[in-house]
Amino acid sequence: MADHLLVTTTTPDRESAAKIASSAVAAKLAATTQVRGPVASYFWHLGEAGEVPE
Repeated sequence: MADHLLVTTTTPDRESAAKIASSAVAAKLAATTQVRGPVASYFWHLGEAGEVPE
């Protein structure tokens, strides 16, 4: 089993991508996720979920 995985997918719109990204972090299935065009990062850090534009 791999210690780290990189998963890339496409979605029909930015809203769907944001929902998948934030849900994966909230469920602790991902430590961080990014949505491109413009980039937004969703993450779990110090016990809190966060979202920031980049």
